[in-house]
Amino acid sequence: MNQKCTHNHESELTQVDIKDNSSIKWVAIREDSLKTIREIADKLTDKNILHEINLSPGCKNGSCALKYILIVPEDQVKNGLLVIDDYFISLHPEFKKSKELEEQGKCPACGFDNGHNVKTCADCGLQLIIEY
Repeated sequence: MNQKCTHNHESELTQVDIKDNSSIKWVAIREDSLKTIREIADKLTDKNILHEINLSPGCKNGSCALKYILIVPEDQVKNGLLVIDDYFISLHPEFKKSKELEEQGKCPACGFDNGHNVKTCADCGLQLIIEY
């Protein structure tokens, strides 16, 4: 019997209620495996960014892999996301070059100078802005 997954896979940041009734508003910045979340949490600790790890409220029926969420205070979201970017760039250094090209208005695939806010590379046809 197949059970449909009801896990919320939204990529948007979500606010999380913490049980300690503190005045801090917590925001989820990443959902992933415990191993990855712990590695990112170590990097947040190195940057003195307050954080918590919680079990994701996802699937209860066992059809999804166990996931955890990493949460930070609302005023630390930007810094937390920068730490996550740095973490993944350290794993995949080729992304750094692509990100640098994109920030310069160049295509990350071929390097053609398209300028900023262009949807498709005029040289290679790569879709640069994806609209949902």
